[in-house]
Amino acid sequence: MMENIMKAIPTKYGGTTFRSKLEASYAKTLDLLTIKWTYETNGFDLGSIKYLPDFWLPDIRTFLEVKGPFIPGAEKARELSKKVEDDWWDPSSIVIIGNELGKMKTADGEEEVALLKCRKCGKYWFASVSRSYACRNCGMHDGDHHIEEWHNNLDLAQINI
Repeated sequence: MMENIMKAIPTKYGGTTFRSKLEASYAKTLDLLTIKWTYETNGFDLGSIKYLPDFWLPDIRTFLEVKGPFIPGAEKARELSKKVEDDWWDPSSIVIIGNELGKMKTADGEEEVALLKCRKCGKYWFASVSRSYACRNCGMHDGDHHIEEWHNNLDLAQINI
């Protein structure tokens, strides 16, 4: 039986070779938004599995896993979220999964995640739409009045290969 799994195309962007064009598109998008990132640098031993998240966004303490259509592996992100999301309302670190359309969800796939921009510090961060909207850069929190921009989907930058 043949599966509908698409083959990833290794893609170089900004001096880094990514496992897929989709990952490179996320990196370019993060750069355009001036969100600092590292690629595959924080590995975890989660007991029965080892996991290397695609991106770590250090300033906003966010792990970002990128998954194209028909690509398995979300269970690893889910396991990591159980370990690092210590406070449900305002965790010290969060784990999100982004798809090929720029749509983001929490690692358990149950909550939408939005890209927000803080009016006070002018920086972006990701937040679950049902949790705290406190800026993960400067800590500003006044309900949602400090939010300058709100994006439910990322407009992914195109990468030519």
